[in-house]
Amino acid sequence: MTAQQPLTYDAFIELAAADSAVVGLVLKGSRAHDGMTTEHSDHDLYVVLADAAAPALTRFTGHRTAELDLVILSVDEFRAAGMRRR
Repeated sequence: MTAQQPLTYDAFIELAAADSAVVGLVLKGSRAHDGMTTEHSDHDLYVVLADAAAPALTRFTGHRTAELDLVILSVDEFRAAGMRRR
């Protein structure tokens, strides 16, 4: 993606699908639930990487636009996030 061509959800999905270090994608927020989207809804996407991986996709860590917010983390980080108690 270039400065003239922002990263879209569909373009990122293609990049992630082609990267063998990606072990999972988790969509959350309003787009993850039927009937919850509005004209202001973006895609909130967790990108889960193999623990020893250092793929090119890490360059998108912290990516946030009106269309796409990315959280990129390892399997261990993803598991730990799911185990946090409130």
